[in-house]
Amino acid sequence: MASDLNTLTQQLKGYDSIYVIAPGHIDRTNLALNGVKAAKAAGAKFVLVLSVSCIPETESVFGKQFI
Repeated sequence: MASDLNTLTQQLKGYDSIYVIAPGHIDRTNLALNGVKAAKAAGAKFVLVLSVSCIPETESVFGKQFI
């Protein structure tokens, strides 16, 4: 995981603003947090995180987590 975080940090260098969209995955919290950590480590001045925009149905990944 650390090497993935280091790789992501390197890829984000040079950007002032980062938009992180939490994926529809069971480990979405850790994935989104890694995006934020990498953005901060890369020197971003602004980070925006979109957790979930809507819950279309209760049997989806989002529905199970947020309904």
